[in-house]
Amino acid sequence: MQMVIHASEGCYLTNPGSFTGAALSTNCGPSSGGSGCQIEDRANPRAWGRAFNEAGGGVFAMLWDGNGIKIWSVRLDLDLFLQAAT
Repeated sequence: MQMVIHASEGCYLTNPGSFTGAALSTNCGPSSGGSGCQIEDRANPRAWGRAFNEAGGGVFAMLWDGNGIKIWSVRLDLDLFLQAAT
């Protein structure tokens, strides 16, 4: 799974060791060529794409506050979740 942040010029990922993924680029601004700050989750190959779909999908959640941005992906049994919610 790859997460990308696009921001205004001068915005950089300044602490690339503060997450579990791998930083592919740290320039979030337009001078990055439009690619933004890219972080790849290499630890969980079933967190995205075909493997994610074949495992039944899941939910992505994001927290954006004064401490930064956090993103999680959670695999769920959506049928059980929807049954419990009704």
